[in-house]
Amino acid sequence: MEISTITVERFKRIQKIDIDLKNITLLVGGNNSGKSSLLQGIHFAITMIQSARMIGTSTLAPDQVIFKPTNDPMLLHHGRAMTQSHGLKFDFTFKSDTATEPSSFQMAVKRGKNANISVDMDWNSEFSIRAGDRTRPISIFVPGLAGVALREELRTDAIINTGIAQGDSNLYLRNVLLRIIRNSDKLDRFHSIIARIFPGLIISADYDEGRHHYINIMVNVNGSSVPLEMIGTGCLQAIQIVAYTTMYNPAILLLDEPDSHLHPSNQRLLIETLIQISTTTDTKIVISTHSRHIFDALASNDECDIVWLKNGEKQPIESASDLSILLDLGALDSFERITSPKNKAIVLTEDTKTIN
Repeated sequence: MEISTITVERFKRIQKIDIDLKNITLLVGGNNSGKSSLLQGIHFAITMIQSARMIGTSTLAPDQVIFKPTNDPMLLHHGRAMTQSHGLKFDFTFKSDTATEPSSFQMAVKRGKNANISVDMDWNSEFSIRAGDRTRPISIFVPGLAGVALREELRTDAIINTGIAQGDSNLYLRNVLLRIIRNSDKLDRFHSIIARIFPGLIISADYDEGRHHYINIMVNVNGSSVPLEMIGTGCLQAIQIVAYTTMYNPAILLLDEPDSHLHPSNQRLLIETLIQISTTTDTKIVISTHSRHIFDALASNDECDIVWLKNGEKQPIESASDLSILLDLGALDSFERITSPKNKAIVLTEDTKTIN
């Protein structure tokens, strides 16, 4: 399934935002600009379909909602709590695998009776049916790539699928890799993508359900084999992103500031990974960032679209090199401000305050 446009309305900091999805959509903006709200809103809508179809009803208790950015979903409404007349709205334009023309799917989420949540959608829509399949998630949301758990026991598919939907993908990486290793087609696909970034990288599993308590995944790079948790951060990020796209082939991969605390060299590996996935798979990537390195690299990519957010609203962009975006990101230093060709004059004083 290919998703081409998404509208998120009245979710957290967002009043209403429409985005057209390219292979990579880069969300930029300062703190509290609405980047995370947009990513969470997309994933919340899709997992609400999963939740409703899993329970088999349009009215859910808050504890039955799979993905909750807050314990009280009523507070997800923009500006005030949800009511029975005011709620969230989502709109997806999509094309199924068998269709030649795109279709539209709308859903609304409001407060139901007895503090429950009401979901209004077309249950017979192809989008609803496909999005409700938890074994093939349409969206995978990764709220940062800070590392993986040191140990993982073997988990059932149901537990893994729920954990991934909840945004806990870091906790199940070994389980996902084990399933890839046991499927020769998926393993070949994984190695073919990762080899473009790390030539010769091979993953293997040392795990026997009858003897081992924990899953041990080994990574061989340049002839040296180490446990998964011992490899470098840049390599680990690449493995994680490629693993989830290989295993599930999601329509959308949502990454919330994966560059946080990363050295620029690892940010470059992250960029290469994203470009390889976008060009070799059907997955579209939506990524938020504060990184100047990621912005510069992707802004010049023809298959990438820049969405600049401020106060929950899209901002007009005259060009991808607009210095105002970099100022908003906090990614422009004093030298660049002074040497910008847009400056008509530079005034030097003895004052400590600057005038922009």
